[in-house]
Parts: sequence; structure tokens; C-alpha cells
Amino acid sequence: EVARRYLPAEIVDRKKVGFRVPLDAWFRSSLRDTVRERLTGSGSFVAATFDKKAIEGILDRHDSGRFNEESRIWTLMSLEVWHEVFFSGRTSA
Repeated sequence: EVARRYLPAEIVDRKKVGFRVPLDAWFRSSLRDTVRERLTGSGSFVAATFDKKAIEGILDRHDSGRFNEESRIWTLMSLEVWHEVFFSGRTSA
């Protein structure tokens, strides 16, 4: 109600919108090497479970900048971390 004193109704009454995290950019820059190692490295559950070449293809497509594979990469990373936490007994940062 305080905002109504200072902001137009179209701002105060609009639906909430989420905060978008720039995973697509992070997966091409600061998280690139970590993601690649976690998803294709020798200790990777994902690499042992799925076709490693297909995973590398997803990462390469994303790295090219012509495709946005963030949802697939995020899903694979979530699976990798889930497996690590609940089945390998290891936890990581």
C-alpha cells in the first residue's frame, strides 16, 4: 500500500515476475569447465549412465553460441549433484 503513494498502478498491481538467472551465459563462461568435467569426467555418474558423446554434443552445441541448451545442461547437472549427494556419500561446493 505504501508503494501506491509513489508508483503508478500498472507497476503496483502487475503480476509478480521471477528473477532470471543467466545460466546460458554462465555455462559458456565461468561454469564451462566445471560443467564439462562434472558431466563428462571419469567419475561422472551422468557420463557413465548416458551416451558420453551425446552429452559432449549438447555441451559443444551450447558452447557454439548458436543454441541454448541451458535446460538440458541444468537437468544433467542436477542429476549429477543429486547422485553425488545421495548415493556417493560425497558433497561438493
